[in-house]
Amino acid sequence: SLYPGKVPDWLQGEIIRNGPGEFDLGEEHFNNWFDGHALMHKFKIKERKVTYQSKFLKSVFYETNLKHNRIICGGLGNNSIPDPCLNIFSRFFTQVFTTAASDNCNVNVAKTWRCILPHHHMLDLHTVFIFQQFFRIDPENLETKNFVDWNKLISVPITTAHPHSDHNGDYFNIGSSFGMKSFYNLVKISSKHMSGTDPMQEIEVIGKIPADPLLPSYYHSFAMTQNYIVFHEMPFLIDVRKILARTMTWKKGLDCFQMDETKKSIFHVINKATGKRVEINYSADPVFCFHHINAYETADVNGNHFIVMDICCSTTSCLGGKSTDINVLRSSKEELKENIKNLTVDVRPMRYFLPLTFDGDGVQVMPDSTARATPQEPGSWFLEPHAIITNEETTLARIGAMDLPSINYAHYNGRKYKYGYFIGNSGFVPDSLVKVDVDTGKKIVWREQNKFPSEPIFVPRPNATEEDDGIILSTVISNLPEEETFLLILDAVTFTELARAEVNVKLPYAFHGCFVSK
Repeated sequence: SLYPGKVPDWLQGEIIRNGPGEFDLGEEHFNNWFDGHALMHKFKIKERKVTYQSKFLKSVFYETNLKHNRIICGGLGNNSIPDPCLNIFSRFFTQVFTTAASDNCNVNVAKTWRCILPHHHMLDLHTVFIFQQFFRIDPENLETKNFVDWNKLISVPITTAHPHSDHNGDYFNIGSSFGMKSFYNLVKISSKHMSGTDPMQEIEVIGKIPADPLLPSYYHSFAMTQNYIVFHEMPFLIDVRKILARTMTWKKGLDCFQMDETKKSIFHVINKATGKRVEINYSADPVFCFHHINAYETADVNGNHFIVMDICCSTTSCLGGKSTDINVLRSSKEELKENIKNLTVDVRPMRYFLPLTFDGDGVQVMPDSTARATPQEPGSWFLEPHAIITNEETTLARIGAMDLPSINYAHYNGRKYKYGYFIGNSGFVPDSLVKVDVDTGKKIVWREQNKFPSEPIFVPRPNATEEDDGIILSTVISNLPEEETFLLILDAVTFTELARAEVNVKLPYAFHGCFVSK
């Protein structure tokens, strides 16, 4: 049902989201929100009508836990146990020499294309997780299709959950490989392979950056410009020794991560064409970043070239803790207030600028911002960011933390842009949507009491000439039993509601997704 208003005539397609959707098995439950079984959601918009469907991803992780009606395959908040159907000797060797299934792809949905007939291409949707496994899903019925394991192709067991496609049609991601020599790997599927029958099998490593073999960095996303990839090696570290010892110590996944605030954030710039790292060192005070907003190349009046990079970052880790603890999230309102009273969430959109070429001396300040780059030894810069949203108390009280950014990706990814769209979090869960002019910091906020919106997804109007001419889509849930879940449709220019499509089912909060135009 639609209430109130109307869906624009040109908005035809499907918004498909992914996220954790099941947390209880028998008498056990996942302890961390990020571990829930992957649940696919689809809102289909056709001829001003909206329908909804959902389906669990049929992963080995899901099927194994479902079979035993208990948590066999754990994750960040639960340890994994050997299959109880195995005998004691098989269980021992399974526990020591293998790991539990890690194909619970519950974070994102990525789009690629493949050729099924001459001159006819089919859209492919793949579920994405932090590991190298992907599932192709059928966009029509959300059925789980074939499984793709990049680790067998390129020996890269971990990748980001946010791959990029550039305006040439090339697909990029970054992943880690481990051993006596460990690396951060830039991987690519060339656009020329998109005419093949299975482009995901054409992945190749085009560049490597050395990583600490015992304490490599965790990362969730990266930035891309027209010519460069920017990789943030942050001081949130994966303790490889603890991971290797998990089979004997029964540690949870979260126990294998640590934030080292004595280390700097390091930014690596990689040439997309050659895969080679630009021989300039960039460092900054330590920050944690889940999501990059956008990045682009620019030049000043003197011909000096820079990269401008916008990210959502904080001074503390946002992975785990009380903010993702299922027991805290399920507590009563009074208990929840007590649990979170000392919890500080300080994720903010920040702007860095990275000099590529410079003829001159001294500190460089980006025009119309407070972002600075201070030269260190030759070939090195120390970066100080600019706060896109200022920290006045009134602003913090109104919006709070800001994350899950979205832009007009189809036309402005890797290019100079003006608008970003975010969730705002003034308490414990996201409770607003925020449109921000990233150059001026001006903002527009959408909020309703007891309503919790998901990641905003921007859909451009066909033949639009302005960057923000389009629609914002967000799934909104409520903590009140009598309130319906709905798909919110906003005018991206004015940030006012055009319509909402209500569904009479309670939905879990989804992470990321995409819009598939029809």
